[in-house]
Amino acid sequence: MIRNSVFLLVLAFGVAAGCGPTAAPAPAKTAAGVCKHDVMDADCPFCHPELIEKLGFCKEHDVSEAECWICKPSMIAAYKAKGDWCGEHALPESKCKLCGK
Repeated sequence: MIRNSVFLLVLAFGVAAGCGPTAAPAPAKTAAGVCKHDVMDADCPFCHPELIEKLGFCKEHDVSEAECWICKPSMIAAYKAKGDWCGEHALPESKCKLCGK
């Protein structure tokens, strides 16, 4: 009983301090040429927003080509690193029309 109470207290304090499950994970060290979003820096539309206009629109998937996680599966890691991933529907939370957010 005491162990459970201590766990709940630690969990509550951690969540209140921003350390709980909703907090973004601390960025890990990246390999050479890899950005903080866990993709090649030169291909990251979050680090280089100019890529969105430069690469144009992905007509097949109704998003910008630079951000298309279907054509470029490496972008899934970038969305997850940003905390923008809907695991239930396997697409970016910011693009998820099924969750209604």
